[in-house]
Amino acid sequence: MNVENANVVNSDDSKETITFLFYCIAFGVTFLAMLVILAVVGYAPFGDKSLAADDGYWQYMDFFGYYKDVLTGKQSVLYALSNGLGQASLPVFMYYLASPWNLIIIFFDKTELHSFFDIVVALKIATSFVTCSFYLSKRFEKRIGFIINIALSFSYAFMHYNISKAQCPMWLDGVYMLPIMALGIYKLIRRKNPKLLAISFTASILFNWYTAGINCLFSFLLFILELSILYSDGKNETNIMAGIKAFVRYCYAMISGALLSMFIILPTLNIMRCATRGSADKKELTMEILGNCLNFFDRYSYGAISERGALGVYSGGLLLFGCICFMCAKTIPTGIKISASIILGICVFSCYWKPLFWLLSLFQESSSYYYRFSYIVTFAMLFMGAYLFAYNADVSWKKVFIFVSVFAVYLLRNCFSSTSEVGELKLYTVIVLVVVAFLLFLFFRNGSTSICKRTVFSLMILILTVFDVSYNASLLMKIYPSIDSVSDFEVYQNEQENMIAEIKNQDKSYYRITQTAARAKNINSLANLDEAMGFNYWGLENYTSTPDAGLINFYDKIGYKVYMSRLVEKAMSILTIDSLLGVKYIASPYKYEGLIYRKDLGAHNDKSIYENPYYMPMIFKYKADDEFYSDEQNAFLYNNQLFNYISGREKDVFVSIEYKESREGNQRSYVFDIPKGNYALYGNIPWKWDANATLDLNGRLNLKYSVIHSLGIFYVPISEGDTSAYVNVSAENFDAFDKPEFYLLDLNYLGEVSDQTRKNSLQNLVVTDTKVTGTIEADEGDYLFTSIPYADGWTVKVNEEIVEPEFIEDCLMIIPLDEGYNDVSMKYSCPLFVSGICLSVLGILLLLFYGGKL
Repeated sequence: MNVENANVVNSDDSKETITFLFYCIAFGVTFLAMLVILAVVGYAPFGDKSLAADDGYWQYMDFFGYYKDVLTGKQSVLYALSNGLGQASLPVFMYYLASPWNLIIIFFDKTELHSFFDIVVALKIATSFVTCSFYLSKRFEKRIGFIINIALSFSYAFMHYNISKAQCPMWLDGVYMLPIMALGIYKLIRRKNPKLLAISFTASILFNWYTAGINCLFSFLLFILELSILYSDGKNETNIMAGIKAFVRYCYAMISGALLSMFIILPTLNIMRCATRGSADKKELTMEILGNCLNFFDRYSYGAISERGALGVYSGGLLLFGCICFMCAKTIPTGIKISASIILGICVFSCYWKPLFWLLSLFQESSSYYYRFSYIVTFAMLFMGAYLFAYNADVSWKKVFIFVSVFAVYLLRNCFSSTSEVGELKLYTVIVLVVVAFLLFLFFRNGSTSICKRTVFSLMILILTVFDVSYNASLLMKIYPSIDSVSDFEVYQNEQENMIAEIKNQDKSYYRITQTAARAKNINSLANLDEAMGFNYWGLENYTSTPDAGLINFYDKIGYKVYMSRLVEKAMSILTIDSLLGVKYIASPYKYEGLIYRKDLGAHNDKSIYENPYYMPMIFKYKADDEFYSDEQNAFLYNNQLFNYISGREKDVFVSIEYKESREGNQRSYVFDIPKGNYALYGNIPWKWDANATLDLNGRLNLKYSVIHSLGIFYVPISEGDTSAYVNVSAENFDAFDKPEFYLLDLNYLGEVSDQTRKNSLQNLVVTDTKVTGTIEADEGDYLFTSIPYADGWTVKVNEEIVEPEFIEDCLMIIPLDEGYNDVSMKYSCPLFVSGICLSVLGILLLLFYGGKL
């Protein structure tokens, strides 16, 4: 008996080993297939292109550089002073960086971020293949043939979504977690075990909470589908009470899964409450129809993309005709076909009807990267095709071929009136789809009579499917934006690292650095929004999806342009506010009046280093009666009020300057007489809508203005001894502009305020991302100004006594001081972390209470 038991155990172990090896090989082969596609199309690490375009280039490159610093202990994941002026960074980590695959960043240099990016995308696509294959094998209890399983999984892995959303790789974690959650739902209903669903939901949340929310919503539809299948099976208990019990188990699993993640998601959600998009955007909830649903079929073709009101989800002919054959199957119960079709219909319709679109966009405006949840459409198609193969359904081929004919005519109806390339691609699509339909006909009609024939037809389907989706993937890589200069980026990164290192090596005090030129070397387009995070210096610029609302409001008031409530466009330096916030060095391709050119620090990426002689300490003492808040809309006047508050004087740092205006055609010219003295000239021409304007700034700088991502306040270069200056504006429509604002910055007065603050700086200062200490002598009524934004989690102590900080604009912390000696400390700790751990422990107990295996 013992020998027999041992043989059974050894047999089971052998099967598990073989299964494990299969998935390892499958993962490797899929990963290799993606690398081959990257190589053929010329993407990194093999070519000079990269998937990291748009936000992938402007944001994620620097986020990954930041994450590398976090893993090597150089920056904090909790609060980072490199994140804008300083923000809690857990939301950045949980949204962009938490994927386990991102850990391989440790093996890449910051000059190799494009190679890392493309490889991570390939790894996630390979993971999608493995989880899909595992799901199909377990959910359909190995009824699906080995080769067909591979073909279906390959279709899922290389679906339109995975390629088109490669620019945003954090969303791909939801794609590979969805099959595991779907398997958890199946086990919950069939085996009454909620554990797999709970744990997979937890993992999905931890890897990317955004797609976890989408998976959560879709999981309910899958639950309904699996329950309807259960009710269609006469062998199982199908009374109403069984359905109620299943729903209770489903809720139990989802709640348990959410609780398990609370140790980190609760602090994250708490921080996001204060973000600009920390609540539902109710104005987006309308009854609008976004487009014609029939274009779903028109866009199911090679190279078709998704746009607002037009869904493109091409995932190969196998999934499409798997769905059609499923619907035309005689032996699949009508109830199952209706349920599956309704769910697929809901998924498709969610891309066209605003309430569902808003729901699956997680209650926020989603005006780019359409559609962020469209992978659920592909999964619904996958399920229908898999069910067809699992039960070897008898198909009404007459109906199938009618659909093939109608679909071919519909797809080709405008083929020859479209551009030659689009027409050719639609023709190729129809040819491949017809061949797929014919192979499916042969598979189901003749495959059952011979294992050999079934194998041959399966291999033919697999080969065609691999070609089908791989070809579409290569097309999408050419169609969607990409970076074409990876080698230039590598040079830029290396130079930028050298620049920051040189500044830090010669000045080890505490200060901020800012820049006025982007990677693209133009001075007015997405200028280094998150480079402070990527290169580990303290700056001002910022672009994240969930920035602190108080900080964004402060940026907007002081004169830096804010877009979409989350992107701070700082392509020129406003010396007053930069100085107040501790900016000591400015990297710029052009000179600022009053700044000191640091030739000894060299030039990097065509940017020279200028030292700001007006910079103020990041923390200093001043006298105040109360907090500061102003409703002033004119940024120059707002700066005057803020400086009066800080200095205790009634003197304007910005002085209005008169100008002479002339008009000719689509141009306006503003000419100024520059008075004697030490001044810098600034302007702002508020606009109500994009006017596609160009500014000629005194013949020394030209930049685009009143367009997306352009700045508001601009600097007009003048030199010592200049008696006049001008600003020329060329625009399509001057009705877009309000009255111009031009001001002279009194550099002498700015210097006086700067000297005053330096004399009152905090002594023995030590600053890290999460801790500040120092000492200072104070008089009654003195406050400590800090250029560090407040966030829930900061604890401030003066002489070991906890004090409540006060605020400038509900943003910057100011600290009341005791008369005499003050030992000041500020420490940041993760809020609600302990509460989150307690809830996670509760989640563990709930799962342990249920008992049993996964």
